[in-house]
Amino acid sequence: MTKLSKGQKKIAAKAAPKNKITGADFKKMKKKKKWRVVHVFALVLYIGIANDRKLVSDDMLFRKLEACNYYAREIVRRYGYHSNTKDFGVAYCVPRLVDPDKARIYWMATYKGKSVTLNKPRRIAKGETSHGKKKSVVYVTDGDRVKRVTFGDPNMKIKKNQKGRRSNFRARHNCDNPGPKTKARYWSCRAWWYEREKNIT
Repeated sequence: MTKLSKGQKKIAAKAAPKNKITGADFKKMKKKKKWRVVHVFALVLYIGIANDRKLVSDDMLFRKLEACNYYAREIVRRYGYHSNTKDFGVAYCVPRLVDPDKARIYWMATYKGKSVTLNKPRRIAKGETSHGKKKSVVYVTDGDRVKRVTFGDPNMKIKKNQKGRRSNFRARHNCDNPGPKTKARYWSCRAWWYEREKNIT
């Protein structure tokens, strides 16, 4: 068998057999990379009205429509007194197909139009929905949407540093298999998680 040069070895490695150049190798080399596209939402911003109307931006891309609409509302807010029509703004979101490898896309998480931090439990504040009924709240992704999960008894104090109480709670709630992050049981089990028993990730 003829010994292949370094360059020929690279060609032969494209397809089986790896030690021989065949038509399959050249076919593999000619195969074009598919253009991967995704739907996003572009924020379009105009300032001014009538003849003074000018396009300021249309290249801010968001993966979720809720996030785009949130910024569209906020960006046209005006504070203080103003009467110049050149200061008026109009913003809206339009769908667009882009190559995610070439475009900068904002993946910000929002819940009902507000920015939220994912997978970070916190105490429910006074006046907030579920206050007095549940102790904590966390925002998680559930498919393509963001879900609000509340959990914990507001009248119960967690004593996870006491091994007996911790073991009892974990056994009753089957915390070795806490289920998905979209359910309250997962986060209740995590709240009773102790540094020496990292069974939940």
